[in-house]
Amino acid sequence: MNGNLTNPLQDIIAQAANLPDSGTAKQYQRRVEPTFRNRVSDQQMLVLDISGSMAQRVGGSSDRKIDILERAVAQLPWQTYHILLFNSATQWWSGGGMPLPSGGTAMHIALAVVKDLRPRTTLVVSDGEPDDERQTLAAAKKLSGVINTLYIGSDDNQAAISFMRRLARLGCGHFHDQDLHLGDQPLLAQMQRMLPGE
Repeated sequence: MNGNLTNPLQDIIAQAANLPDSGTAKQYQRRVEPTFRNRVSDQQMLVLDISGSMAQRVGGSSDRKIDILERAVAQLPWQTYHILLFNSATQWWSGGGMPLPSGGTAMHIALAVVKDLRPRTTLVVSDGEPDDERQTLAAAKKLSGVINTLYIGSDDNQAAISFMRRLARLGCGHFHDQDLHLGDQPLLAQMQRMLPGE
């Protein structure tokens, strides 16, 4: 025994330094750090799916998915966010009732619109697959800041869940699968966790 004490944390750090570089740190820096600051504002975006599937009832209740989402968003300090609704097209929301759910899931169009505001954080809330995955991912790559995703659809739709995970990973953000059967308060709490400053 040589009598020298070693700090286990130093060993872990030394081992981590030898791991292959996955590029995640550089990707994050490119999206949000000072080298990207001239392209990033302090804006926080909510991008909300109002496609036709959002008219579906949740369980045996009279609530539709859009009703639960609308109640949760109304309890946020929504005036501090830019809120973009999307189906086959997009529209800005500034309070009041949300439109009736209709149309497709043109998430790529929504992300292209949001890009011009250079957001620091974008939270995408959707219950389905985008109409065009390739174009959506291409639009996300051009978007500044972190992209968090909140999936509010069926657990049976593994393709949609997988896509929302990929979108969050590309955006250096977090993914969460929220069960709407729990109601608007758990949805609100999760949205608050995924929005900075909440």
